[in-house]
Amino acid sequence: MTKNVVCIKWGKKFDSSYVNKLYRSVNRNCSNFDRFICLTEDPEGIDPNVEIFDIPRTDLEICWNKLTLFEEKLHDIEGTILFFDLDIVIKDNINQMFDYFPNSKFVSISEWDMKYVDYGMMLNENVRPFNGSAMRFDVGSLNCIIDDFYEIRNKLMEEKFYDSALGYHGKIIYHDLMSLPPVVFNSDQEWIYYSLIQNDIKIDYFPDGWLSSYKYGISGDTKIVVFHGLPKPDEVNDDFVKEHWK
Repeated sequence: MTKNVVCIKWGKKFDSSYVNKLYRSVNRNCSNFDRFICLTEDPEGIDPNVEIFDIPRTDLEICWNKLTLFEEKLHDIEGTILFFDLDIVIKDNINQMFDYFPNSKFVSISEWDMKYVDYGMMLNENVRPFNGSAMRFDVGSLNCIIDDFYEIRNKLMEEKFYDSALGYHGKIIYHDLMSLPPVVFNSDQEWIYYSLIQNDIKIDYFPDGWLSSYKYGISGDTKIVVFHGLPKPDEVNDDFVKEHWK
């Protein structure tokens, strides 16, 4: 089965250097992937060795573009997708991320700090939320995620709020506050979590320590440091960032 590393670049939040550094990092730390792919509406400045495809839909913004990863048909991509956000720093070999829980339909990062997670009535007490900075699944196997979203999207209100990571009013929330109970989706990963649970799809998690949060502490044997929120890798002066993010 083809092993694909995939990222998404949309808008001005990240420039092409983030894609190029991720591409070089994957090459240094992964020997069992077949393709490195970037979905974007603006390929300018991206390394010519990166395979570039258009984002399949043009009516989504910021993080919500991640839902297009779950299209039943995604260009000519086949096999397994190992998706990474652009704001990560890879420190060590990640070959095992393709092979861990090989029969799982969805593998991601167990959310680090539940104090900052507010899924409201969507939260299933038996299923810990995940952080979508890294996700693994097979192409076309979870198309319910995007199909279900478009089925109810017109019934939801779309609002924009200020996002400090963006620097402008670009954070999009979808909600129906009139329903009982009220429904609020603050991000793509809240929708993905909700959709997986609604469709009885088990969420598995990479082992603790493989991926660390820069905010909440880096484990000694971590493979990847995730810079979710702020700061971003280009805003810190840590030695490990200088060594590995290049």
